[in-house]
Amino acid sequence: PLNPGFLVTGIIIHWFSRIENRIAYDPLLQIYNRDYCSKIISEQANLNVSVPFGVAMVDIDHFKHVNDTYGHQAGDAVLYSVAQAVCRSVVPQGIVCRYGGEELAVFFPQKTTQQVAKIMEQVRQDIEKVKTSSGKKQITVTISCGVSHREYMSQTLIDTIQAADKALYRAKKGGRNMVKSGKTKIVAS
Repeated sequence: PLNPGFLVTGIIIHWFSRIENRIAYDPLLQIYNRDYCSKIISEQANLNVSVPFGVAMVDIDHFKHVNDTYGHQAGDAVLYSVAQAVCRSVVPQGIVCRYGGEELAVFFPQKTTQQVAKIMEQVRQDIEKVKTSSGKKQITVTISCGVSHREYMSQTLIDTIQAADKALYRAKKGGRNMVKSGKTKIVAS
């Protein structure tokens, strides 16, 4: 007969791995959440963060306008559509996390800024074609994106995210719906 202790242990392990997965997942967007994002940034995640390591920061353009015009349910639907479209385009080479609000962070092990910019430019074009249904309305949005990569191990992932974030800000200021690249600052060792 099967040892009941063995069965209970198996169930507990399964249950814990499900909790672990739930903790790491954003239930609304079905992508990794901010906690998992923080794990990657602090290099606690089971992920190769050696150089080169690319980062893309993605922000939905005029998202507040979507919420104000169509309501928060529509906003959530748009957020979900965008997150899923990004996933379809970048997984398995990239890992998509919710960074905050309508901002996503995409991590690319073993990819340079140039490679990431190329991928994200395709993502940007794909998102322009996505139509999110809300009631009788079809909502389309665009994204702005900033990319950078870790070139030296002396650079932290925070440095890389900040460089991508600055590039994102330039994309927003430059008229939105574009991908801009930034260089991660070099830390004197």
